[in-house]
Amino acid sequence: MSGVVIKLKKGRFMETKNEIAKTETRALSGTLKAQNELVAELDLSAAETGGAFSDYGKKCVMNAIAGLVTMAQSQGIAFNQINGSLLKLALQNIGYTELNYAAMPSEVYFDLRKSTDDKGNVTYTPSMKPQGAGNEKLVRKYGVGIKELKPAWLVRDGDEFTYPSFDGIEMTPPKWTPKSYDKKVMMVVYPLVKQDGSVEFLIATREGIKPNIIAQIRQNTLYAFKDFQTKKVDEKKRDEFYNALNEYAEAHTVDELLANQEYAKYVNPTYTSGGSKESMILRKMKNNALKNYPKEYDNAAQADAVMNMWEDKDESVLEKPKVEKDVVAKVEKEIAETPSADAVKDFTVDEDGVVEVKPKAAEEPKQEETAPEYPF
Repeated sequence: MSGVVIKLKKGRFMETKNEIAKTETRALSGTLKAQNELVAELDLSAAETGGAFSDYGKKCVMNAIAGLVTMAQSQGIAFNQINGSLLKLALQNIGYTELNYAAMPSEVYFDLRKSTDDKGNVTYTPSMKPQGAGNEKLVRKYGVGIKELKPAWLVRDGDEFTYPSFDGIEMTPPKWTPKSYDKKVMMVVYPLVKQDGSVEFLIATREGIKPNIIAQIRQNTLYAFKDFQTKKVDEKKRDEFYNALNEYAEAHTVDELLANQEYAKYVNPTYTSGGSKESMILRKMKNNALKNYPKEYDNAAQADAVMNMWEDKDESVLEKPKVEKDVVAKVEKEIAETPSADAVKDFTVDEDGVVEVKPKAAEEPKQEETAPEYPF
């Protein structure tokens, strides 16, 4: 009897295993189908603007979709909670710039920022930005007159560093003597060799990312001053908060700003988490060092894609075109000016990142479903 029982159990097990394999195969083929359909749609839209994706660009879009699906699933986020319009724009930017999430090291950084409406419905705003090798790839690809972009110098706390000096147009190069390889990075320096043989040094400092942090705090405080019943924003309290933030940031370091509990709760947790803080700060320094180098693009679509990926901007510009796109530029201007009653009044964004609302659990897929539900 025991042999019969074992045989039955093994048979049932194999039957179940085969069904699971068939289900996984259907899900895989369904996902690939959905991805291919989306890539085709984005490519058609790109072609209409004169900037069709290359085969490699399409591959980069596919890799970005797969990476974002995995990220959403790992965080318990239903894919249909992601803002579909902004996701399409982000993926189209990937297709134009040909940044590959699957490259080693990865050229793209993903972020999903949460927002909640007055009814408690949670949605997520996707962000896909270049990181590490991705930043450098964009400059090498589009930079004007570049022969070679050298690896970045990571000048750490305690290192000896002398800024470049000038005698007319003659430059004395900077000098850097490393003293450690484990202290926090205070400065990023990219030596850039130009076609004429001259060398330019692209420099960004740790304190230079302060406007980026302030911009993020300002974006993420929209709902902190909004009365959901009246739909109105308390402009007085908001402007007082902005002015206090600017004054505090001017008198304190980036690290002190991120450690301040009043402001840290409005910052993406990756900036305050011990495991990711330094990598995020380094990524911002690299961005700031490279983004202003002059570039030439094949078409306007590529130019918009690069700028959309690099800038800390107000995502609501898709629905309110009159809102200034570059929040960092606006913040930098305000920091340099005395706060007044004429300060910038509103930052309408589709995200809060403040109230921790547990996202709705994704509904159990029906047996006939073969792919994640895309928000398109």
